[in-house]
Amino acid sequence: MKRTSLLIGVFALVHITICSQDKVKETEVMLGVTFIDSEKVDDSYRLYSSRNLTTAHLITPEGKYVHSWYYPHTEDIVTNDFGGFGMSWHYAEMLPNGNLVAIVKDEMIIELDWNSNLIWKAKLRAHHDFARGKRGNTYVDSRRDMPNPWQPGKTMVFDQIVEYDKKGKEVWTWNYEEHMDEFEALIGYVPEPALESWRDYPHINTIEILPENPLEQKDKRFREGNILMCGRHSDVIWIVDQQTDQIVWTWGPGVLEGPHMPTMLPNGNILMYDNGHSYPAVSRDYTKAVEIDPISGEIVWEYGHEGGFWSPARGSALRMAGGNTLIATSDFGWFFEVTPAGERTWEYYNPDLGSGGNRMGLYRTLPYDKGMVDDLLAQNRSEYFARPGKEQFQQKYDLSDYFMQVINRIETGELDQAYRWLNDNGIAVIDAKETHAAYALLFSARGNIRRSSHRMNKAIEAGMAEALFSSDFSDFFKPLVTHPSSK
Repeated sequence: MKRTSLLIGVFALVHITICSQDKVKETEVMLGVTFIDSEKVDDSYRLYSSRNLTTAHLITPEGKYVHSWYYPHTEDIVTNDFGGFGMSWHYAEMLPNGNLVAIVKDEMIIELDWNSNLIWKAKLRAHHDFARGKRGNTYVDSRRDMPNPWQPGKTMVFDQIVEYDKKGKEVWTWNYEEHMDEFEALIGYVPEPALESWRDYPHINTIEILPENPLEQKDKRFREGNILMCGRHSDVIWIVDQQTDQIVWTWGPGVLEGPHMPTMLPNGNILMYDNGHSYPAVSRDYTKAVEIDPISGEIVWEYGHEGGFWSPARGSALRMAGGNTLIATSDFGWFFEVTPAGERTWEYYNPDLGSGGNRMGLYRTLPYDKGMVDDLLAQNRSEYFARPGKEQFQQKYDLSDYFMQVINRIETGELDQAYRWLNDNGIAVIDAKETHAAYALLFSARGNIRRSSHRMNKAIEAGMAEALFSSDFSDFFKPLVTHPSSK
């Protein structure tokens, strides 16, 4: 078995440390691809988005960026603080046509084209998930304040599924509290909140439209078009028959603890992410990916063990085309891939850092078939390519060759390699103004405007010409220089 550890050095430079470097470089953390088994890793592309930003990135297994979406939301304002993340994307998913759908928690759902142009927006208390049906309709996970049936006189935020047609008209809703009594006949009780402090219930985090599958011919509960849902706060997954609106199948009581993202596999089995509880007391302090036969209820595969990975609040596990499983330890911004035998083939650490230097979390990591993405890239030019005409800027502003090599790395999709080089070498090889300027471009390309703006100001203070920070030098500066906070 061949294992290749990615010890990536962007340039052939000896690592140098000087005492002033810590004042300029970013916090040193593991970032990007840190391990890959080149023989066993799936060739799918992977999409991820950080919880505190409004951007999403599509990368290869080797960590090369092939496309990114970014939307500044300059016309939008935060109207609800329930989600706690402001105007940032809770979840982003690419559609087969290359469009991207993103959810701003408790504010809206948007759809962008390949070039990040807004083509559709619906304002509602969206959260966690959406699904696009065969007719082009969009199902959105939403919620609203309702009387609390367990605490008279108080309110509870109950989940609601809203369907929009292709013109954006609301055509169907499914309200959880109107159907929760249906659990009685299926599991023998109606799930209730485990904590009085919970403000929302049952915290639906998944709405998956069942695909064509081998089970539907013998069991209409699994009919194509029915909707698979997941309640983190109720520890249950269930299927709603869309013809009757009734709950017709459930699984999970006594087994699941804070689950996320059940999906139906081509063989009809259901794969899900079983987080493990941290409330009211820890009952299982590790996470599992679990695959079940939905007819027998039998667990047929699982990955996870005591002392293993744990993401108590969010996460995803998705089966890849070659049979491996892509798992997101979302709370800690770390995702990895395992074989059916549980052998790890790949791992990646989110490079995005928050204000305190801590790694940003994410919600899900999604695999996309290589052939499909290659076709999209052939039809739509990738934004990551070498830009000509840099020589004039290098001469005008007396920029070093090392600085120009870092810029080239960023523009050609080697963002993580450029990041590593700046962290490992940075001011030890290039001066402070170039180090800050390179970080500014890197963070602008990543859609982290606050961090980019900070670095731009530091570069100017250190003597870098303000005119360098323009789309003329690099169009990856456009998110920075066009953002209202940078004016």
